[in-house]
Amino acid sequence: MHVTLKEGRERTVLAEHPWIFSGGIDRRKSDAASIGVVDVRDHEGRFLGRGFHNPKSQILVRMLTRDQEPVDKAFFINKIRAAVALRETLFDRRVTDSYRLVFAEGDGLPGLVVDRYGTVLVVQFQAAAADFFRETILDALMEVLSPSGIFERSDVGSRKADGLTGEPVGVRRGTVPEGPMEILEEGLRAVVNVHTGQKTGYFFDQRDNRVALRRYCKNAQVLNLFSYTGGFTVNALAGGAARVISVDRSAAALELGQATVLKNGFVSRNEDWMVMDAFDAIDSFTGAGERFNVVVLDPPAFAKGTESLERALKAYTKMNAAAIGLVAPGGYFLTASCSHHVTPELFSNMLHLAALRAGRPLQILEFRGAGPDHPQPIHFREGNYLKCVIARVL
Repeated sequence: MHVTLKEGRERTVLAEHPWIFSGGIDRRKSDAASIGVVDVRDHEGRFLGRGFHNPKSQILVRMLTRDQEPVDKAFFINKIRAAVALRETLFDRRVTDSYRLVFAEGDGLPGLVVDRYGTVLVVQFQAAAADFFRETILDALMEVLSPSGIFERSDVGSRKADGLTGEPVGVRRGTVPEGPMEILEEGLRAVVNVHTGQKTGYFFDQRDNRVALRRYCKNAQVLNLFSYTGGFTVNALAGGAARVISVDRSAAALELGQATVLKNGFVSRNEDWMVMDAFDAIDSFTGAGERFNVVVLDPPAFAKGTESLERALKAYTKMNAAAIGLVAPGGYFLTASCSHHVTPELFSNMLHLAALRAGRPLQILEFRGAGPDHPQPIHFREGNYLKCVIARVL
């Protein structure tokens, strides 16, 4: 099967963007009708590469290779080995034994996410381009990495948008602990649950930002909103914080967070773990006139699509303005957004407006993103989803 691009539409492919939308295809010159691997040609019939064709998706073709190579088990083994080699340059496993191992388009494997939790791998088949090859990919992972087990967490909404039915979850190879397990991240222990946690069980993309927070926390009173399992909490304590209050709606997540804090030898008081909506917590602290030396605001993605972007930006602005008001003069504010529809420019504009509404000038100290285990191809701006700012509140 092959698809032929309309004249001029080859430019994005030649620039190595991995997505081809249906509007770019000359259907009179294409014979691809079903799901599967296709050759991609320009309007004059020249070979541009091979991709995965999915007529049920808005992204009609996801590019796999620029070469005339078979997309088979050897293909996936080579891609996975390359991804593993990068991570081995990034991490000393005596300090960090868990990280994102495969980051979809960032590692040339669209629709596939693989996270390493010590000896266990957690996979997500987010798009048909990966799900179509699921058994081959699982076999390749076993051959390259010999994990003790592989657990699938494909309970993600992107599957439906790609025409896939079901959100499969379960052990796919070997054995996986049924309950919480310990991992090592930047010298600290973390207690995670890959069965029930958000995403694959943990948020590896914030690793470097958690470590960056440490330098601002000596003797500090810290408020961690949307704390989840306490990643920022334990790093604040590692940075010398006097006290950290962690707020999340999930009691189960807070239990893991408290276990993490205790595993690392820090004092943990039950009253420092608040099962509460973050908006309600902000209102409560504001009404009581409380202020903190450091406030961390790491909410979930408010913008799930372009249709909700305007509403999401209003919510981000309101929440950030209120959170800025909780920071003591001269204190620090870490704020983040994982909505990929909120570009870095939109995020900066939102934060500017939030500071104006709060009447508190901000001094931007660091503008950060995801860690290097989330590589972003220069030609694929859609992969730049995480924004994280650390600012001083004047």
